[in-house]
Amino acid sequence: MPTFANLTAKIIVLITVLTPMFAASADAGNVWSINSYGLAYHFERAEAKRINSDNEVNPGLGVRYDFYASGRHRWYAEAGIYYDSGRRWAKTADITWQYQLIGGLRGGVGAFFFYTPTYNRGNAFIAPLPVVSYDFGSAVLTMAYAPKYREKNVINTLGAFLSWKLP
Repeated sequence: MPTFANLTAKIIVLITVLTPMFAASADAGNVWSINSYGLAYHFERAEAKRINSDNEVNPGLGVRYDFYASGRHRWYAEAGIYYDSGRRWAKTADITWQYQLIGGLRGGVGAFFFYTPTYNRGNAFIAPLPVVSYDFGSAVLTMAYAPKYREKNVINTLGAFLSWKLP
């Protein structure tokens, strides 16, 4: 199993390699935001309570960098730390693609990295997650769905957070 340091290094290399390639041809982008985590909703509420993963207020902070925007397509990268549903500190990072559906509504998929004792028996992992967001102008509301999947995530969960754009 790859170590936390190896996975982190691979994510950093991927972001470093992809960012200039996308930014060079972008119509827009280069927007920094502060992520304000968040909320979680657990679909199997009784199971979440039984395994002590029912915390639905998950405060934390992160950063987001929108590095590519062309037409209806958007790419961004995020990293942060938050107090997860199991009441433990979790580290997360992702690279996400989204397509503008209508107005400020976007949908897409992200490759999310997680590291916390709560999920996957404390082993770091990467998972593709569907992501929906709404851009209000100065802030973006984002929701990601983490489906139940073997030992990595034993409860279907919907997470939500705000990204506050920096001037």
